[in-house]
Amino acid sequence: MNRRSPTPPVEPESSLQGAIDAAQLGIFRWDRASGSIALRNDAAARLLGWERPQLTRAELLEQRVDRGHRDAASTAFDAAAAGSALSLRCRVRVWAEQPPRWLEFTAPAARAGDGGAAIGLIRDVSDEERERDLHRRYVDRLEASLAASRTGVWEFDLTTRDAYANDVMFEIAGASPHTPGPLGQVYWNQVYPDDMELHRSTIARAVEQRSHYRMEYRIRRLNDGAVRWVSSQGAVRCDDNGVPKWLVGTIVDITEQRATEQALLEEHERLQIALSTDPVGVFEIDIESGRRRWDPAMYRLYGVDPNVEPPVGNDF
Repeated sequence: MNRRSPTPPVEPESSLQGAIDAAQLGIFRWDRASGSIALRNDAAARLLGWERPQLTRAELLEQRVDRGHRDAASTAFDAAAAGSALSLRCRVRVWAEQPPRWLEFTAPAARAGDGGAAIGLIRDVSDEERERDLHRRYVDRLEASLAASRTGVWEFDLTTRDAYANDVMFEIAGASPHTPGPLGQVYWNQVYPDDMELHRSTIARAVEQRSHYRMEYRIRRLNDGAVRWVSSQGAVRCDDNGVPKWLVGTIVDITEQRATEQALLEEHERLQIALSTDPVGVFEIDIESGRRRWDPAMYRLYGVDPNVEPPVGNDF
């Protein structure tokens, strides 16, 4: 019977080196006192586009770090030279004909017995920075759209009671980020007393049902005491266990819209009263379909049975 030879144990150092190579991490040794940087593997040389095994801090800053990032890089290396950990993300220009890449330099803080030197890592974070830039642009466009439409945005943590609101939300409420008291409680206290039960029950039902809601209610602005009508839409967001965790939503000031709707309603009521007291009949004819509609006054004026189709053409 053949015996299988036991698999030799993997050496920790070779296993670590394999992981570093797979992640394409560059390794460097930095002397805090002299500023000398020794590139310890091929990945470090490749990431920096540096042929020699060593370079100085000055060479790194002046020949590789993008001009706009040199001050921040110099500050990070100064702090690390004084004993702090090195943590730096900056743009690096390796080849003149290629766009700059983003690199991350990290090294631990100084420790007793390290001889003033530190082993650090270099990592290409260009893809991460591109994603961050896309996200920032998306957020900027969203904020601009919300500001243009005068839409307030808010978020409320049901557990911690912490709240977030954008600038438009503060303007609608007549408040500011410096208004004393928890933001959520400040806004809750602004709900007009007669609408408080509607506000409370609507949100409580949405939380219980883990659903969306929409409602219109009044608030009293903090800065001038004015009563304003607002339209609010929101939704409940749950954690991984399905427990309601956040309320998120929008709010729009609809005071002028409500005033316009009320004026139109009152005008309609006045017109109905006038038509009911004066011998004036109203009719409608759809040109395409030929359908007719008479109001009761038309039937009375022409002595026509209200149960028959209104006459048209010569009969009319």
